[in-house]
Amino acid sequence: MSTQILTDDTPVDPDDEQLVAYLDGELGPQDRDALEHRLINDADLRTRLHDLQRGWDMLDDLPDVTPNEKLVETTMEMVVTDVMRAGGKKPAWYQRVPIAVFVALGCLLTATMGYAAVQWRRTAMLNRQLDDLTIVEDLDAYLDGDDLNLMRQLAGMDAWQDVIITLKEIQAIEPIDTGLSELSIEQRKTALAELPGPIAGHLAANWDSFRNFDPSRQESLREFADTVALQTDAQRLLQTMRDYSLWKATLPPSQIDAIESPDVSDPGDAVEIESKRRDAIDQAIAYSNQRIQRQSAWMLNEETVDILNTGLSIILEERLSDPESATSLYRDRRLQDDDLPPFVREHIDRILLWEIVSDAPPGFERNDGAPKLTDQEFEMLEFWIPTKDAENLDILAGDDPMLRASVLSLWAESAMRRSMDDGRSTPLQRYQMMSDYQRMRLDLSEPEKIQEEISRTQRRRSFGGGRRGGGGGPGRGGPMPPPPPNDGQRDSIQ
Repeated sequence: MSTQILTDDTPVDPDDEQLVAYLDGELGPQDRDALEHRLINDADLRTRLHDLQRGWDMLDDLPDVTPNEKLVETTMEMVVTDVMRAGGKKPAWYQRVPIAVFVALGCLLTATMGYAAVQWRRTAMLNRQLDDLTIVEDLDAYLDGDDLNLMRQLAGMDAWQDVIITLKEIQAIEPIDTGLSELSIEQRKTALAELPGPIAGHLAANWDSFRNFDPSRQESLREFADTVALQTDAQRLLQTMRDYSLWKATLPPSQIDAIESPDVSDPGDAVEIESKRRDAIDQAIAYSNQRIQRQSAWMLNEETVDILNTGLSIILEERLSDPESATSLYRDRRLQDDDLPPFVREHIDRILLWEIVSDAPPGFERNDGAPKLTDQEFEMLEFWIPTKDAENLDILAGDDPMLRASVLSLWAESAMRRSMDDGRSTPLQRYQMMSDYQRMRLDLSEPEKIQEEISRTQRRRSFGGGRRGGGGGPGRGGPMPPPPPNDGQRDSIQ
């Protein structure tokens, strides 16, 4: 018969428990009857009962052992040691944490890492955009000034620099400087919010243009900007690029092509390219100077226009006071008749003034016998114009007498043309332009007198003054005002 050694970890057979209880007499009547019924039918169970019975009988044959104090103490120490070892052996921390906590922590960690990645990418994109602002604010300069050899050639031409200065002085071109390129990345964030409306609008338009470029074009512009920044004359070069871009916008396409793509026999001949390009630049400078003069003429204010028209009428009066000069002015002696109607005389005088001032009077051929404005007459006009216009004249013409006379001729012609436009005003507009005293006096007049007075006002304004002896502007009918003094002081007609 095989014996099985039972240990603390070996599970106890339920049948053995019931058999032991049967031997101890601890079973109830029903359980005992059921077990005895099984013993009758189950030979193995009877065999197990006999084995347990023999073991139970052997306990009575064992000698009695009297426990002593040492044995009890040793046994207690062993029990305490086992208990302490079992109590100190705690499960790992991850075994005590529920799985749901691990899942929550994992989700939180993933979300945090994702948010950090998005923020990092967004910050990187923002910094890139803020860095691109140095290109965007000068986008036109980088697009138009991509030929550094041309930019250096322009920077070394005094005539071109003078044209740019003049265009800026008369506000024909208006540079826009945001100042962002001089700020750090962090400072640009604040500066953007503080930009004035027009500058912010200009920057926004440039940004839209830059954003619409394909990535390769954007990268090309960044590389070109880096190339410019590495040049020894980077600041001067960038300023020339800005000025050229503004100047280019004022030129016709044919002159732009001649400057940027000169027609040369040998594309590799740098000397021929520079020579052809310089000729094209000189022609463009001459064109700009003419345009500046014409533009300055139309920028004159109403005060200056009235002063010039009055001065021209005085010049005409002085010339007509000399019989010889009057004869050279009139094509037909009959035009000198003082009995001509006033409106005819006004019209004739207008024609005479046009012949004095302009090489191409509007609507008729010029009388070659009519002398143009003299140097002394130019000096008189220059002496009378307001100080601001005199300063503009200095900017436009400098100390060149011929150039100053050319500018003044354009101004005088513009003043006459604008007086003609004033002459096309309606009777109501002319009535409203009168002083309160003139309107009160006119309101008390007969209808025919009112019509005559309004018509005379129109003719007077269109000419720039009244007929000689008719009480026009100051100095009318008298000697020509003296030439300007040498101290350079200027005044206007009061």
